Amino acid sequence: MSAQAELSKAERSRAKPPRAGKDPSPEGTAFSEQLALSTALDEAMLGWQRKGQLGFFVATGEWAQVLAAVAAAARPEELIFPGVREARLAVFRGLPLVDYLRQHLGLDAPDSDPRTSQAGHASPGTIASAKLRMAAPGGGLGAHLPHAVGAAMAARALKRAEACLAIAGAAAADTDDCHVALNFAGVFRAPVVFVFRAEAEEADGRLVQRAGGYAVPAHRVDGNQPQEVHRIIAGLLAAAREGKGPAVLEISRPAKAAPDAAALLAARARCAAAFVEARQGRRPGISSLVEGVYAELPWPLLDQARELSGEPVVSPEEV
Repeated sequence: MSAQAELSKAERSRAKPPRAGKDPSPEGTAFSEQLALSTALDEAMLGWQRKGQLGFFVATGEWAQVLAAVAAAARPEELIFPGVREARLAVFRGLPLVDYLRQHLGLDAPDSDPRTSQAGHASPGTIASAKLRMAAPGGGLGAHLPHAVGAAMAARALKRAEACLAIAGAAAADTDDCHVALNFAGVFRAPVVFVFRAEAEEADGRLVQRAGGYAVPAHRVDGNQPQEVHRIIAGLLAAAREGKGPAVLEISRPAKAAPDAAALLAARARCAAAFVEARQGRRPGISSLVEGVYAELPWPLLDQARELSGEPVVSPEEV
């Protein structure tokens, strides 16, 4: 008998995907627009990479509409913890395309203060935005999952009616960090929803069965139905806010969808214009490469900053 089958009657009842109230999601046309934008962005970024104009990036591919549905399901004030591939959620949540591209290029806005720059401080694609409530992807596979649990527990301790949303690929489910996250979420009934993108080999619902071992209700949904993805995630988040505990959602890999031709043309033009503007950004100031690391800079970093700026460096032994 599988672990999922061994859940108590109460747990099985709680495992039913709850329905959200009034559906606040965009209509299917909005998901189609996001598909067109993401398709055009993947095409453009691959082309810029081949020309040596752009470095590392991770394509979203067929998951575009699914990620758009995920982004729309959480409330604006709720934190989302993505992996690197899911960082496109920031664009779907409202991050300007120019800012998204500048982060990949390691540049700032032309009118920004180069001394306080954070450009180039994070790997390309590791988007973070306090305004949009987007956490930075973790440093390793699944590393962001325990972070989501910690944030959810902190929100509950502060008596905030919020839930956290974590999304990752299926490979993250095999990591120690995923074990830690599901274990703590299940034991402490943290208000967090885990969403896993299942690839072809996970078609048997393995992730759903694994979640049962942690007494965490789990569900599976077809990735070809973005509106259904949105409805279920919105319902699971609402249940978590109400104190019903964590949940796991496994999304099957969607088929590659062809975006509307007119929308794709418009998106390609938008990406091209954004890239031109992004490349006009300011490079980070030398001092910003060492500042912001510690509250008070130790002498090795101060020496590095002076050396980079051409100032004479005096070692402690020479003082």
